[in-house]
Amino acid sequence: ITPNNHKSMESVEPILTPQQIETYLSDGILVVDNLLSHEEIINAKLGLAQTLMDDYGVDVHDLEGTGRGLMDASSTNGAGKCVVL
Repeated sequence: ITPNNHKSMESVEPILTPQQIETYLSDGILVVDNLLSHEEIINAKLGLAQTLMDDYGVDVHDLEGTGRGLMDASSTNGAGKCVVL
């Protein structure tokens, strides 16, 4: 729910099917196609880039020079598994 659509929680239908919930619970990840608009994705990327810069000194345009700060942002100190989709 976004602030722009002004819907209350009581009037929102579930967006995940029981199968999607089961997939998430068993696999720990769920891919939902077309969940966000192109504009929402751009805004999320910009927000993430700004947070990485402000909080960890990571410049997404200079990961070679600043990427070490990503370990500080990681809950596993950079030891997590990388999955490429």
